[in-house]
Amino acid sequence: MLIMGGDKNKNTLRMQIGSPAPDDQTGPSPLIENLTIQIPPKEPAVLITWSVAIDVSDGTGKEAVLLLETDVANDDGNFYTDSNGRDWVHRKVNYRKGWRLQVTDPVAMNYYPINSGLRIMDQPGEACKARQLTLVPDRAHGGASLLPGQLEIMVHRRCLVDDWRGVDEALNEVDCSTGICLPKMVTGETRLLLDPVRAEGRGEVYDSYRELTHQVRLPLLPVFTRDDPKHQPRADSWSSLPVSSRRALPREVQVLTLELLTHENTPKLYYDKACAHHRCILLRLANTYAQEEGSTAVELDLAGRGALLEGFELGRGFEVTLNAGRDLETAEKERLKWSSVGGGETEVLSHAERCDVDWRRITLEPLQIRTFIVSLVL
Repeated sequence: MLIMGGDKNKNTLRMQIGSPAPDDQTGPSPLIENLTIQIPPKEPAVLITWSVAIDVSDGTGKEAVLLLETDVANDDGNFYTDSNGRDWVHRKVNYRKGWRLQVTDPVAMNYYPINSGLRIMDQPGEACKARQLTLVPDRAHGGASLLPGQLEIMVHRRCLVDDWRGVDEALNEVDCSTGICLPKMVTGETRLLLDPVRAEGRGEVYDSYRELTHQVRLPLLPVFTRDDPKHQPRADSWSSLPVSSRRALPREVQVLTLELLTHENTPKLYYDKACAHHRCILLRLANTYAQEEGSTAVELDLAGRGALLEGFELGRGFEVTLNAGRDLETAEKERLKWSSVGGGETEVLSHAERCDVDWRRITLEPLQIRTFIVSLVL
């Protein structure tokens, strides 16, 4: 039994985690070889470390799941999964929006891809403060909430029969590295995060799931090289550049790309416009929070004192499409024109006014990603 939270705000959670069967059981050996629970320092989540090896010596394929039983009251069958690590998508057991679902497999038909989050929350109107429990995996899983208060993700599987879905072989991986083929051991980490459900109008309350996800899925990668004073690398041979920001970016903002462009990796259109006589960088900025998670429009000053690019004099620059293939003005002119039946006219968002960039005032809406070509006057 694990209790999360504190008594001060009555925001607690009782949870039972499935454990291996006792040694005197009959039948196949336990699936989970090792399961540890800890609270890492300076981290708001509970860390579950697991190792799984599946025994199929009895001739039966098996799927191993990590099952959490909690007292979160999602009795209506609602749960949420992430959409490619960004927005939350509402799910409901045995339900599809738009058509009547014929339930033929109550487990598999309620499983969804979990890239970075699986969430359940108390139903509105509970006597105590509503809570939300978020499961943050270290890799993509399949997951669901099949019963009230439950969270489960599939962590390993060994199937002895092909499911005829394109792989053309059974999913039966073994480890033969020692010369003897043994069941494949899979090790992973799963984090649990308990938060109060954010009330409407409380813009100062942020969902801590986003920051935790970035730490788990996008950790900083330190890179080292040997220093040879006699053969210093040329500055233009590096694809990165030094930055010395003394002012932290807003918590919502993430730098996705900060890459020094060269003649070889710069499209000719941009090279002729701004990069023929100056060094250029590719800069992508993202507002990683959704509006319902406490985010509003964020304004950035990239050229001010202590800013991200303080050490450089910023020259001409322009905003481009997400893949940096075209500038927004050209993309706006060449975009496809769609017509719908019975829906009336739809307002099209125009980006033309944002092609001329003011480096002292960059605005990011919730969950928006903007891409810039920035020329540096060195």
